[in-house]
Amino acid sequence: MRKLTKKSLDELAKTMSMIDESEQDTYWGKYYNDCFWRCVAWLESGGTSFSESAAESYALNYFNSAYSNSLVTNAVLEEMGAGMSISDIQNYITSRVISGNYSILSQYIGYFNTNNISNYESTGNDHAVIVLGKNTDNSLNIFDPQGNFYTTITASQTIYVTRAAF
Repeated sequence: MRKLTKKSLDELAKTMSMIDESEQDTYWGKYYNDCFWRCVAWLESGGTSFSESAAESYALNYFNSAYSNSLVTNAVLEEMGAGMSISDIQNYITSRVISGNYSILSQYIGYFNTNNISNYESTGNDHAVIVLGKNTDNSLNIFDPQGNFYTTITASQTIYVTRAAF
C-alpha cells in the first residue's frame, strides 16, 4: 500500500482541477457528503437501504444514463463528484414521481441550510433529508439517512425546509 504524505497531496493538488467555493455550493450529493443520493437510496428501497455504496450506485446509474458514455461519466465524476444542481435534483425527482417510483403524498426529500436548523451542526451547507410527515403543531418529522437518525424540525424552522421536487 502506498503511503500518503503531505508531499504526495501537494503533487495531487497540482494536477487536480479546482472548483471554487461558490460553484461547489451549487452541487449536492457528493459521495463523501452524499446526503441527496442517500435520500434517493432510502426512497427507492422503501427505507431499507441508504448506505454509501447504495447512494453511489444510484448516482452512477443516473450519470451513466445522463451521459450514456462511461468515459464522459467518469470524467464528470472525477471533475465534480456526484454533485448535482438543485434544478437537476428537482428534474430527477420529478421524473421518479412521474414514473410512479415516489409517492407525491407522503415522504419526500427536503433540503435546508444547516445554519437555520437548531439541532444540526451549523456548517453553512445545504443538506438533504427525508421528510416523513408534518405534526399537528406544524413541526416536521425527518430522517437523516446520511447521519442515520430521526429528529423533528420545529414549526418555527420549517420555513427553511424546501421540498426538492416539482
